[in-house]
Amino acid sequence: MVVDPTWNIDYPAGGGRYFGVRDLAWTNRGEERVVELQHQRGEMDKIGTMPAMEARFEYAVAMNWDKNVLTHIAAETMRLLGHRPETMFRPRVLEDPKLALSWFLILVTMAATAASFLLYCIYRALLLKGGHDDRNPREIAMS
Repeated sequence: MVVDPTWNIDYPAGGGRYFGVRDLAWTNRGEERVVELQHQRGEMDKIGTMPAMEARFEYAVAMNWDKNVLTHIAAETMRLLGHRPETMFRPRVLEDPKLALSWFLILVTMAATAASFLLYCIYRALLLKGGHDDRNPREIAMS
């Protein structure tokens, strides 16, 4: 289902269904829908100023895999593994800033916990190696 919230436009296919990106790609359905809505809503609606050319779906993909080196490497890796990146869904974490922040904080917390445990283990090993015993002196005398 394709929805453009900027221009408040959707692309119904009939029968309660909607066109997807593949259905609109390389067709004039999008331009026809814009013209139809411009006639229905009139000049007062923001769609009245929308150029019909913006409703073309000639290069519609879920994610721009040529954006930077990291996304390009990810796309090539997917191709090597036998997947088509053009048909992959965009990860939800990229769409929802609150979810991205939550995952970031969870990962930072896990890293801090792991680092704290590792430093504690190193500290304990150094104490025992140095001959220091952190037991109570009475416990040492009784043993």
